[in-house]
Amino acid sequence: MRKKVIDYVENGGSITKAAALFNIGRATIYRWLGREKLEATKVKHRQRKLDWKALSKDVQENPQARLRDRAEKFGVRPSAICYALKKMKVTRKKKGIRYRERNREERMKYYRVLRELIKIYGSESLVFIDESGFEEFQACFYAWSKKGKKVFGDRQGKRGKRENLVAGRRKGKKDFIAPMVFTRSLNAEGFEGWLSLYLLPSRAHNISINYG
Repeated sequence: MRKKVIDYVENGGSITKAAALFNIGRATIYRWLGREKLEATKVKHRQRKLDWKALSKDVQENPQARLRDRAEKFGVRPSAICYALKKMKVTRKKKGIRYRERNREERMKYYRVLRELIKIYGSESLVFIDESGFEEFQACFYAWSKKGKKVFGDRQGKRGKRENLVAGRRKGKKDFIAPMVFTRSLNAEGFEGWLSLYLLPSRAHNISINYG
């Protein structure tokens, strides 16, 4: 196209008519006329200072590192790290917390024993146990309002009396088994007391317990 435009002008055509005919600006034609070669200019992209492969590996090995610390490690700005992570579709998310004392072999051993118990007593014998705490006044953290308008709510500033509930439940059932409400934290002694005084007497047949 550049050659066609230049040939048109050099053969007597006006620059104004050439601009209208080829739908380009007059400044572009003047710029082309002043060049020795009409080939497109090859833009050389500068080499990235940030090594994306090294960054990806670092994210896998140190997922909890902050942007500032990672930027200091690679010698770039935090915005460069943020841009690269966005392009790599790496997002910041809440971590799933696991116990440091976890033991995979012991867990698999427990699962094998549990499966054998289910074969003997059936899945109805499974009881899932969990503990949950709640306060007298519960604050709601979400509300509706017009766009750009803030919504405020009140919550208790001082730590008040907190109650806890421990209970059992069967899979697929909506029943609470041996619920107990208490005000202090549930330690080993309290759990064993609840187990022997409330849960076990409430179940006439054998049960298998899974504590959440």
